[in-house]
Amino acid sequence: MALFTESNYNYLKRLFIRFFRNFNIRHLVICLIISAVVYLIVLIGQKEKRSKWFSGRALAAAVLAVYYYLIILYTIVFRPVYKAPRYHLELFWSYRKVLDGSSYLVYEIVLNYVLLFPVGLLLPIVSRRGFWFTMVIGLLTSVGIECSQLLLRRGLFEFDDIIGNVFGVVIGYLVYKIIRKKVF
Repeated sequence: MALFTESNYNYLKRLFIRFFRNFNIRHLVICLIISAVVYLIVLIGQKEKRSKWFSGRALAAAVLAVYYYLIILYTIVFRPVYKAPRYHLELFWSYRKVLDGSSYLVYEIVLNYVLLFPVGLLLPIVSRRGFWFTMVIGLLTSVGIECSQLLLRRGLFEFDDIIGNVFGVVIGYLVYKIIRKKVF
């Protein structure tokens, strides 16, 4: 199975072009507004001692809020509308296809891990809660994305995406646990 083929390159290129072609100055302004509002709300609401204008927790909350906005754009808003809802309910179908030699699905699987990695990394900083809280929020996020794609006919509902997204949250949380004592 060759991962670095021209067709795989073109597939990844189409994924990123779809996002950046639709992302415009309005979305950038919305990102800036979201980040400023969330940063200030968390900064004002903190009870612990902090510097006057900087807070790592407020910064993590702002980045996470903007990231959620970008996830909604990428996974739902910027997707084409299909004539009928699309779904694939067979569990681990994409992993089996990869084992059978489908190289483009490797990218799909990896992108599913990467998609919610930042949630696993940033949510514990913002919420100051542990593993299970982070996993539940990650699972609800993934199920929300998949159900929205199904109901709005803007993607393919599949359990493999949910599994990959939650696995990405786990990886993000593990990275948080490794770096938290060094950074926070």
